[in-house]
Amino acid sequence: MKRIPWLFGIYCLLLVWIILFKLSVSLEDLQALAGNRSINLIPFHYEDDMRFARFHWTEVLENILIFIPFGVYLKLLNLPGKQAVLIGFLTSLALEAGQYLGALGSFDITDLLTNTLGTALGVLAYFLSMKLLRSQARANKVLGTLALLGTAALLALFALLTAAN
Repeated sequence: MKRIPWLFGIYCLLLVWIILFKLSVSLEDLQALAGNRSINLIPFHYEDDMRFARFHWTEVLENILIFIPFGVYLKLLNLPGKQAVLIGFLTSLALEAGQYLGALGSFDITDLLTNTLGTALGVLAYFLSMKLLRSQARANKVLGTLALLGTAALLALFALLTAAN
């Protein structure tokens, strides 16, 4: 499992690119993001629809899904479950603060909650894989292979977006 730290590093870089830079691949895209700074401390509250305070299912689901691999990677790196979730929370907090401080987006408590939930679900997926495969070694091998494939797919997406711009 020597490749796991490298894959996790690539995943973290991609996570920063997705969350902080909103998949931007050019300076013009980054300039369009600049200046957007706000704080939302009300969970699951969105300003865009004041009449109904519409719930954004897709954004919530995307935030959960993007952090599930984070929890899996931390377990593959042999961190205890509680520590992995705490690191997921702190990483999300740092990214949310980075969005606000860099004027690249808003600090949103909903994102912090859903990213942390995603990390916890990744930890749970790791434990479920161990149970289903009846072995930590087998779970590590299967999840390590899936991590390799997923990271390669994200790198391919990055390459396509870069080439398209």
